[in-house]
Amino acid sequence: MQVALRRGARPAIEESDSSSEAAASTGDQRSATPRADSMRNKRPDKIPAAAWNRICDGVAFNEVREPYYKERGGANEVYVADAKGRRYKVDSYMPNKEIVSRKETQFSEIKESTVMGYLQELRRKYNPSMRILSTEGNLKKLPDYVGKNLAGVQVLEIPSQKNREVLEVFKKRALDDFQIMIREARL
Repeated sequence: MQVALRRGARPAIEESDSSSEAAASTGDQRSATPRADSMRNKRPDKIPAAAWNRICDGVAFNEVREPYYKERGGANEVYVADAKGRRYKVDSYMPNKEIVSRKETQFSEIKESTVMGYLQELRRKYNPSMRILSTEGNLKKLPDYVGKNLAGVQVLEIPSQKNREVLEVFKKRALDDFQIMIREARL
């Protein structure tokens, strides 16, 4: 059995191809997890429904990926700070291995400048000069690393991409221009 997460469909335990086809065919259901479902019901009036659903889909993607990192000695939502004290939240961190930013999107459906912005953000906010903060969550998840700097390869994690050609172009640019690895999450 495998957990499936697709944009526009709820995660489901797949036992056969027909169950995943049924989930994908509903179209009106969104990616969901307990936290994302809770958020969906609390949309602020000032945020359009479509934008709020994209945010909630991102939260669901982050939540579904957490066990992958936890099983390998890492953690999700690790708070860090730069030398000026600006705080950021790293989506996932595997000490001395990977610093992960996650985006729930299809590269073929967004502008090139948006992808470049994701890579610049990862390089700027989640680089090895960032110090892991002493927060309650960090102390529970990564007690041996609090106060230390991030270390590891920077990774932009995305869902499986429909357009392989576009993916390969951005993977090459990410490595060549930013020294960032782009990885598809297989859910």
